[in-house]
This record gives sequence, C-alpha cells and structure tokens, in this order.
Amino acid sequence: MKIKKIFLMMFFSLFLLPVVSQNRESIPVQEKELFDKAKEYYSQKRYNISYHYFLLFLQKVSHEKATLIEEAEYYLVRNAYKLRNEEAIFQLEDYLKKYPYTPHLDPTLYMLGILSYEENEYQVALNYFNRVIAENLSQKQKEKYYLHLGYTLLKLNKVKDARDIFTYLKKEKTAYMSTALYYAGYCDYLLKDYDKALKNFLSIEDDPQFREIAPYYITQIYFIKKNFQEVNKRGKLLLQRYPQNNNNAEIYRMLGEQAYMSKNYKLAIDNLAKYNQLSSKVTRKDIYYLGTSYLKTGQPKKAIECLSKITTENDEMTENAYLLLGNAFVLINDKNNARMSYQSAIKTNFNSEVREEAMYNYALTTYESELGFGESIRSFQSFIKEFPKSQYINKAYKLLATLYLTSNNVKEAYQSIVKVKFLNRDLRETKQYLEYTLGTEAFMNKKYLTAIKYFSLGKQTEPYGKYLSDILYWRAESYYKLKKYNKASRDLMRFFKCKGVVRNKNYVDAFYSLGYAYFSQKKYSKALRCFLDYVKSEKNIHKVQYADAKNRIGDIYFYNRNLVLANKYYRESIGSRLGDYSLYRSAYIEGLDKNYNRKISELNNLLEKYPQSEYCDDALYEIGRSYIMLENNTKAIEVYNKLINKYKYSQYVIIAQLEIGLVYFNNKEYEKAVPVFKQIIKKYPDSDEAQTAFETLETIAIETEDVKKHLEYAKKIGRINDDNQKQRTDSILFLTAEKRYLRADYQNAISKLKSYLDENCPEGKFCVTARFYLAESYYQLNKKEEALTEYSLLIENKNSAFLEQSLLKSSEICFDKKRYKVSLKYFKMLNEVAQSSENRNIAEIGVLRSAYLSENDKETLKMAKKILDNSKENREIKDEALLYTAKILLKENKPSEALKALRKIDIDTRTVIGAEAKYLVAKTYYALQMLDKSKNEIMDYAKIGTSHPYWLAKSFILLSDCLIFMYRRVMIFKQNNIF
Repeated sequence: MKIKKIFLMMFFSLFLLPVVSQNRESIPVQEKELFDKAKEYYSQKRYNISYHYFLLFLQKVSHEKATLIEEAEYYLVRNAYKLRNEEAIFQLEDYLKKYPYTPHLDPTLYMLGILSYEENEYQVALNYFNRVIAENLSQKQKEKYYLHLGYTLLKLNKVKDARDIFTYLKKEKTAYMSTALYYAGYCDYLLKDYDKALKNFLSIEDDPQFREIAPYYITQIYFIKKNFQEVNKRGKLLLQRYPQNNNNAEIYRMLGEQAYMSKNYKLAIDNLAKYNQLSSKVTRKDIYYLGTSYLKTGQPKKAIECLSKITTENDEMTENAYLLLGNAFVLINDKNNARMSYQSAIKTNFNSEVREEAMYNYALTTYESELGFGESIRSFQSFIKEFPKSQYINKAYKLLATLYLTSNNVKEAYQSIVKVKFLNRDLRETKQYLEYTLGTEAFMNKKYLTAIKYFSLGKQTEPYGKYLSDILYWRAESYYKLKKYNKASRDLMRFFKCKGVVRNKNYVDAFYSLGYAYFSQKKYSKALRCFLDYVKSEKNIHKVQYADAKNRIGDIYFYNRNLVLANKYYRESIGSRLGDYSLYRSAYIEGLDKNYNRKISELNNLLEKYPQSEYCDDALYEIGRSYIMLENNTKAIEVYNKLINKYKYSQYVIIAQLEIGLVYFNNKEYEKAVPVFKQIIKKYPDSDEAQTAFETLETIAIETEDVKKHLEYAKKIGRINDDNQKQRTDSILFLTAEKRYLRADYQNAISKLKSYLDENCPEGKFCVTARFYLAESYYQLNKKEEALTEYSLLIENKNSAFLEQSLLKSSEICFDKKRYKVSLKYFKMLNEVAQSSENRNIAEIGVLRSAYLSENDKETLKMAKKILDNSKENREIKDEALLYTAKILLKENKPSEALKALRKIDIDTRTVIGAEAKYLVAKTYYALQMLDKSKNEIMDYAKIGTSHPYWLAKSFILLSDCLIFMYRRVMIFKQNNIF
C-alpha cells in the first residue's frame, strides 16, 4: 500500500502537473473545488486529467469526509476503466474489497466484466456479469452489459443462455439491435432452430454491417430445409454480387450437392470442382459426389482419382466408394484392381444393397480371374448364404453349379454341397437332424456352448423343419444352464409357437422350464402363469418338479405380499420330498402374521420330520427370533445356544451370538453382554457382526463411563493404534459428555464437557461442538454469565457451525442484562450471518431496540428505515420502528416529520405503541403551543380509550397543563384589555 501511494505521488508530479499546465488552468487548492473540478472533467470525457485530479483530491482530503473519499475513489477507478489502464482491473477489485456495500456496486461489477471479457477471461467475466443487477445501470451501460453478457456466454459455448440474452436485447430499441438480431440468429443456427434463425437473418440481410455474411447463413438454412429453389436463386445472386467472398466455396458446395441430388451430374461436376478448388477442407461426401458424377458421365479415370481419396474411414461412404471403384476399374478392364476394390467393400457392412452387389461382383471377378476352385466356391457360397433372395441369385446358382461340375475332386465338391444350407428340403432336414443330435450329445456331456452352437446351426438350416421345436427346447435348456435366462425364455416362447407343439414330449416340462427362466429374471408375474400352467397340465403329481413348482408359486405370491395364497401352495407341498422347504416358508409366513407360537410349532415340526434338512439351522434361528418377539429372552438364548452348539459352521452362528449379546445389552446386563461381544470379535474379526459388537461395546463403555478400559481393549485387539488412538479417545470422551447433554443432565454435562475441553482442545475434533454444548448447558441452568463467556468464544471463531445460534443467545443475554451496546454488536453480526428469515427478523428487531436503548440514533434510524422498506415485515415491528423514528425526530427538533410518523401509528390505541404515539402527538402539539389541537387529541384519546392506562394518565396530566396554559393566556389578555 505504501509503494502504491509513493507511485501515485510520483505519477502525479511527473504527469499531472504537465497536463494541467498544458491546459493553462491552475490547480484548485480547496478540497471541494478539487472534487468538483475532477467530476467536471469526467463529465467532459477528459478522463486522463479527471483521473489525476481525483488522485490529488484523495491526497489532500481529510479522513472525516468518508463519503466524498468513497465517491472520489469510485470516479478514480471509473476513469481507469475508461482509459483502459493496465491496472484498471486491480483498481476496480481493490475498490470493491474496500467498499463491498458501495452504491456503485453494479456499475463496478459491470466494468470488471467488460475488462475481463476484453482480456479473454470469459468465465471471470461471466462471474462478474452474473452478480450485476442490470436495473442499477444507466441505459447505455445496461445495453452494453447485455451485449457483452451475450458475447461471453457464446464464448463459453453456453449457446442457449446467449440466445436468451440476444433475444431480449433485440426487442429493445437500441444501437445494438442489428447486432443482437445477428447473434440471436447465429445462436438459433447453432442450436438447429432454423426457423427462428432464418427469421432473424432475413431481418438484417440488407443491413450494411451484416449484408455480406447474413445472406450466406440464409442460403445454408434454405439448403438444410431443402428449399432448393431459394438456394439456387440466392446462391447465384451471392456469387454474382460478392465474387471474392471467402464463403463462396460453401455456395458452390450447396449448388453442387443440389445438382447431384437432382441427377444433373454435369452441373454437379461444374460446381463441385470449383468448391474443390476454393475450399481448403473439402468434405469426403462432396469428393464422393464428384467422383460418382464423373463415373455417371463416363469418366472412369477421373472417378478413380476422386473416389480413391475418400476410403480413409470405416463407414458406409467408404463401402460405396469401393463398390464404385470396382465398377470404374471394370470399365477400364482392370479386373485385378476391380476384384480388390470389391473385396474391400465386402470387409465393411453398412448397406446391405451395396454389400450384395459388391459380394456378387467379387465372386464374379474371382471366377473370371481363375484364382482357384476353393476361393470361387467360398465367395459364391458366402453370397448365396447372405443374399438368398438377391436379383443375382439365379446367376450365382448357375455359376456355382458350373464350378462343381468342372471340379475333378468329387469328394471335395460333395463336402461343399453339404455345407450349403439352401439345397433341397430332404438334405436340409437331414443336416438339421444331425445338428440336433450333435447338440443333445454335447448337452449330456455338459458342453453347453457347443450344444448351443449345433442347435443354432440346426435352426438356421431349416427354420421350419420338423426338429425345430426340439432344437428350441434343448437350446433353451442350454442357455438356462449358462444362466442366460433371457435367451432361454425367448427360445421357449418360440417353442410354444411351433406347429404341432402340443404333441411334443417336452410340452408340459416346457412350462416348468419357462417358469424358471422368468423366475430367474425376476419376472414373477410371467413365471407365476407358467408354473400354474405346469401344475395344471402335469399328470404325475408325485414328480419332484410338481412339488417344486408349487413352492415357486408360493414364493411368487410371497414376493407379491399375498401371504394367504403363498401359504396355501406351501402347505400343499408339505407332504412331498421338498416338504422341509414348504414347512419352513409356511412357518415364516405365520411369523409375519405375528402368530409366533404357531411359527415355533411348525419349525419344531420341521426339525422333527426332517432332521437332516438344510433348513434346520434356519429353523432354529427363526425359532430364536420368534422368542425374541414374544419377549421370552430366556428361551431365545436357549435356542440360539442350541444352534451354536449343533451347527458350528452355519451362517447363523455368528448372528445368533450377536442376538444373544444384544439381548443382554438391551436388558442393561452389560457384564453378560461384554464377553459375548468380545467372543464374536475374537472369532470373526473382519465380519459386519464383529463391527456391530465393537460399536456396542463402545456404547457400553460410554454408558458405564468406563472409557479408559475400553480404549485399552480396543488397542489390544488392533481396533485402534498409535496413529488413531488420540482420535478415538477424543471421540469417545466427547460422546460420554454429549450423552449427559442430550439427556438434559446439564450439571453433569458441564463437568464432562469442561473436562473434555481442558484435556483435548484445541486439537480435539469436537472442540467447537463441546463448547456449544457447554454454553447451552449453562444457559439451561440460567447461568447466563457463564453461558455468555462460552458463546463469546464461539463467536470469535467466525467459521463455527454454531455461530448463528451463539450470536442469537449472546445478543439475547446482553439485551436482557441491559448491555445494549454489546447486544447491538451481536445483533448486527447475527443480521449478517443469519440463514433463516426468523433469525434475520430477530436480528433486525434486536438492532433496532438495542440501538435505540443505547441512544445510537444513527443506527436506530438506519435499521428503522430498513424495516419500514421491507414490505413483508410485521405490522407491529413497523409501528415500533416508526415510534423510535418519531422520538429521535422530536429529539432533533423536527416536530413536523415526527408528527407524520406518529400519525401512522396513533390510530390503534389498543397497542402500547399506539397508546404512546397518541400521547406523543398531543405532547408535540403542546410543545408547538398548538393548545387546541393538543387538547382535542387528548379528548379524542379519552373518548376512544386504551388498555394502557399509563399513557392515558400522562395525557390527562398534559391536558391539565394545556388548560393551565390556556387559562394564563386568557388572564394575560384580560389584563392587557385585549378582549
């Protein structure tokens, strides 16, 4: 800052004095004169000398003139902005830091935005622009602000937002209307809203500023909209009007493409060739159009030259180009290059028609090139397989037959015919049967992928053959084994659509298989229908699948929360070999219905009938849970222990142990719970249950306040180490104290919290929270001074999460103790940081009352104005603000203004404010010796009455003063013989 001041003085002496002397004006000596002169120069746009006059003013002005200083510094940075000084941005930023609440905030942010835009710092510019309230700018600034905001958004690729700005700006009658129309159209163009873009561009196509660019966009839009008549008319006009315009290449491109699409290949060549000459980046598509046009007009060599350039990408255009290259090479009798071009086209697969022609021509050129039997056979087989309905199919068959007939190796020819899937029906069905047989053999050997391959080949060989239904069924089974349930269900649905499928031996089982395929995909509604169809169709009710299907039906109803039907199907399957599962699920439903005794009975039945069942451990666990629900903890623990001892490797062992520990914990039998939890941690250290056990042990330690012993245990088992011991200790000690606070045990909470703060802070993680709890505890015990001390410490830490609450309580305490200056400070801070509207209202009222009671008239009036300007403020608070305002105006001997304020609130004397206001009106008239008005006010007061007798009594005393004064005046008049 010192360096900056020295620099300014040097700058003034070296630069300002010569400037002033050149203007032949003496430098004013008085501060006000200096200030006015500087403003005058600014208004004359003589920013250089204005800048230096303000500098001189700031050197001379006394610090008491804060308003003038702020205004001068504003004009100083504004001059810097106008002059585009190198330091202008920094000066503006420093000004905002110094005066964050300046009335010139929005113009300053606007200038920062403009300068940042000019420096290409578009995101920074946008941040400044977004903070500007445009209504606070001059009309000229406002227009320029919206224009640059639009530019900035466009630079940041926020096209939609930019369009909104330019659309708004173009509606205003400003100097930027044409610019706004152009950029609005440009944004619409980028957003592909071509109708709006066209409308905007058409409105400025004759504007001198845009007449050489807008028509090109208009033409492009017409081209996009396929209005080729307009493209043709406008394109020719533009080429004629602006022959040297850089955008003419695009016009030639559009005219060329239009001619190509109209099959006017000669005209297409004329325009596309010019486009090719003028443009540095010719599109592949247009080279393709040009090459095709050359081929169509009988110029194969030029076609080859063009088309060879566009085979760089793996796309449909390359595929077409290779086909056309092949055709062009055929025209110049270059069969070898033609064949290679067709082969390149075949390697891609984007357009089936192109591929069809390329494959046929490749096979044909291969045949004509005499490259060998094998390659010719393969090429024709591939073609016939892929395009059995091609226009070239008969020719392909004929050529393939010729190849077979001319082959000297009959065995090789036969093997080739067998591989061709389109031969006569008998051979196709024989081949299908072999593939079906190979597939089922692979399935039996659990080679499911191989099975799927053969089944798929069989399906392709004869899509409607007599083995199709069997192929689909067994391929579905193979997919199911591989957990590809969607494919399995799809094949089974096709199975049911096969002709005569009801006579298939797998027809009934297919319902069962399809049910499982849907069930595995969680498509339960479809699965339910299939399982119901299966149990309805299955004649052998003793099959395992029959019982299993009923269990699955029960599962689906259970999933859909239809417990009645679920239980029905489970119970129908109880007598089967799968009865253990049925019993278990039925019992589980009883538990959901809170029939815990019946659930226990059925699960015991399961244990008795199926002692080797895989559900025995599940049953014991659920019995224990049922006893818990019946609040028979003793029986629950007994059952859990039986589970633990009998099924040592069951997944439920650890859960049962945890349940036992939690029973003890919930009963506050901590001495029994602790060893159970420790056993879980020892046996299953990495399990979720071990984590729950450890956390419960920690809770017990906090409850029993035996933290030290718990920490030693935790360190011993490795749950904490030297790195995190301090952190864990800090956490547990805080939780111990917090527990007291949350239970409203404030006296003991104070002791624990103070101990935590003394031992763990300031390093502790919960220091701020602990101090807040301590302050709240003092507050709850009405120890307001102690509470205030702690709240004050929290307030000093301005980043505290409890800052707002601490300010609220501190300001309340100070106000109640009539420390109004201190409460004023706290209420003002609260007003700045409050997040809720309720607390902001409290803060504003507190500032108003504290300022008034501490006789700080300036703050009182400032807050009163803010409250009165707030349309949402409570009426009573506004009345109070008016009362304080009136009292201060009376103190400042401004009775007329005071009466205006009082008259707004003296109507309702039912309120204490209205009652006092009514009295003050009468008192003010008395002070002004307007005795009749004072007397009338009091008489009116007496007539309407009030529920606040104090002010009415004071009014009667004032009435007596009025009458005495009036009496004395009458007596004086009599003595002077005035009557």
